[in-house]
Amino acid sequence: MVQAKFARVDGRLIHGQVATGWSNSVGINNIYIVDNPTAKDDFMKMIYTNLQKTYSFGIKVFTVDEVVKEWNETEFGKDKVMLLFKDVEHAYETRNAGVPFDVLNMGGSPKTKDNKFVADSVALTEEQLNKLNTLASEHGMEIFFQTMPSSGKKKLSEVKY
Repeated sequence: MVQAKFARVDGRLIHGQVATGWSNSVGINNIYIVDNPTAKDDFMKMIYTNLQKTYSFGIKVFTVDEVVKEWNETEFGKDKVMLLFKDVEHAYETRNAGVPFDVLNMGGSPKTKDNKFVADSVALTEEQLNKLNTLASEHGMEIFFQTMPSSGKKKLSEVKY
């Protein structure tokens, strides 16, 4: 089955680690940002899509519904896709809506008053951790915490709240 080559949750979306480290290591030619607020903000959408002029890959910005429609209509065509989510909720919703991806990398996720650090640079709520565990158990997804391809990898099973 065709599917996204890689999926990542990163609160900063596109930045140096994503643009150089992950994009090169997983062999993609497009990053699909899946984030409802960003896709509905014309200014932010323009900023992200204009970044593709700087990099060796394309950038498209979708709502969850739009990326599901793109998958259903084209199975992403010839694009070798990295799905990039700002938060666990968008990854969870996208996978449960039928867009297939078997691996989810947890990158940076900011600390707030409502969450706590569960791995290097990744702060989650208990509900978000439960959603990750559900994705792993219901979809057989490999979920891991790793900031860069060259850094240490922590499995979801090693994370406790």
